[in-house]
Amino acid sequence: MSSRQSNSLSDNQLLELQLAILPNAIGSLAFGIYLPLALLAIYILMQEDQWSKPRLALLLFTSVMLLLAVLNVIAIISIGVINVNLHYPDPMLHSVQAIQLFTSRFTYILSDGIVIWRAWVFYPGQWTARIILILSILGACEHGMTPSFCAKKWIFTKL
Repeated sequence: MSSRQSNSLSDNQLLELQLAILPNAIGSLAFGIYLPLALLAIYILMQEDQWSKPRLALLLFTSVMLLLAVLNVIAIISIGVINVNLHYPDPMLHSVQAIQLFTSRFTYILSDGIVIWRAWVFYPGQWTARIILILSILGACEHGMTPSFCAKKWIFTKL
C-alpha cells in the first residue's frame, strides 16, 4: 500500500484563510467601486482641448493614485497567497508587505493633498486658512509616513 500525501489545508491555514476572507471581500468591493470611478475621472480629464496646469496636475494625481491602488490590491492578494501556501517566514512576504504598506500610505497622502489643494483654491489670499491647510498637509504626511517608517524598519529587520 502506498500512502497518499494530502493536499488539504491544515487547521492553522484554514483559520488564516477564514480570517482573511472578510477584509479582502470588503477591500475588493471598495476597489471595484473605485476603479471605474477613477477611470471615468481620467477619461473626463483627458477630454478637454485646452490643458491647464491644474487639470494636468489633477490628471497626474488621479493616475498615480490609480496605479498605487492597483499595486496595493496586487500586494494584498499576494500576501494572502503567500500566507496560505507557506509554513515558514519568507523574505518575499516581507518585501510584499513593505510594498503594500508604501502604496497604502502614499495613496493616503496623495488623497489628502488633493483635498487640501482644492481647499487652497477656494480660499485665495486668506493666509489664515492657508496656514491651517499647510499644517493639515504636514499632519497628513506625519500620520501617513511615521507608521510606514516604523513598520519598514520592523519588516526589513526580519529579512
